[in-house]
Amino acid sequence: MKVMMCPPTGTPYLDLLKQALEEEGIRVVPVSWFGKQTVYSLSQLFKGKIGGANILHLHWMPFNWFYMMRMVRKISGFIKAEMVWTIHNLIPHEPRYGSTEKDIEAMKYMANWAVAGIAHCEKTKEEFHQIYRKDMPIFVIPHGNFNKYTTPFIKDPEESRKKLNIPPDKIVLLLFPANRWNKGIKMFIDVVKKLPEEYMGILAGKCKNTEIKNYIKRETQKNRDKFIVNLGYLTDEEAGYYFSASDIFFMPYTYITTSGSVMYALGFKKPVISTPKGNLYQLVKNGINGFLCENEEEMIEKILSIDRETARKMGEESYRIASQPQFNWREIAKKTISVYEYITK
Repeated sequence: MKVMMCPPTGTPYLDLLKQALEEEGIRVVPVSWFGKQTVYSLSQLFKGKIGGANILHLHWMPFNWFYMMRMVRKISGFIKAEMVWTIHNLIPHEPRYGSTEKDIEAMKYMANWAVAGIAHCEKTKEEFHQIYRKDMPIFVIPHGNFNKYTTPFIKDPEESRKKLNIPPDKIVLLLFPANRWNKGIKMFIDVVKKLPEEYMGILAGKCKNTEIKNYIKRETQKNRDKFIVNLGYLTDEEAGYYFSASDIFFMPYTYITTSGSVMYALGFKKPVISTPKGNLYQLVKNGINGFLCENEEEMIEKILSIDRETARKMGEESYRIASQPQFNWREIAKKTISVYEYITK
């Protein structure tokens, strides 16, 4: 079986899915994101169809312009390529087509186009049916783990702290990457400020949003002893030091459908404190490998209940959860192939 995938690479999720599908015998034909290189993307689409691929697997909404989405739908209909859509988000993290209302219109357009969809949890499936299209067949396939990417970069915690100039007695909370408002950046900073002096926070990872960068810089400069900030590009090696130096992954999402960042934290053996949004109930078990909290007061209470040794034990549970069969890429590939078979039978 041959399948066109758009985009085919660019994130750990896509890279691992593509590899797993190919290991199961699927020929993945790449189709690039429909942006500045749209002419090239269209040539890939036609080439894939000519080569025998009858399925177009889209992730997110891989179009820079609404009109391009309409055009690709018409072309796909003309060449008889059935579209399956992995619904990573119920709405884009930031406005994509000018406004939230326009984004919702685009999501409905995608829903009407897709022959079938893939969601990462039952909660997303139910919410999608309520908001966009009740009769759309949606298959629930969990988000796979990132252990392959994280395990090689787990460092010695004390060595990592020395490298980052973090005192050995501090309990460190990490938000990574600090690049979108919906990750709870404001709440992270507010909570860390209210914690006792033995606690400190790290905001790290590449951030292109000038407003976010200015906010973080302004708010953390008031309490320089409580924060470490690095919003530049980090290699996997460098990211490994930040995760290894931290005790708790603290990302108080204001909204989310699927969190690759939390899956990344599980792979680095970190307990997670967040909010009960999206698919996080699959990944964070209260009292086992972290807590899902409803408000700031509850977050502070749970953070204060975790010392460094408790954090280490919870982190081991995080890795165990991420290693469960449902998050294994081979199982995910097999379930994805069953969706392809469903739409072509």
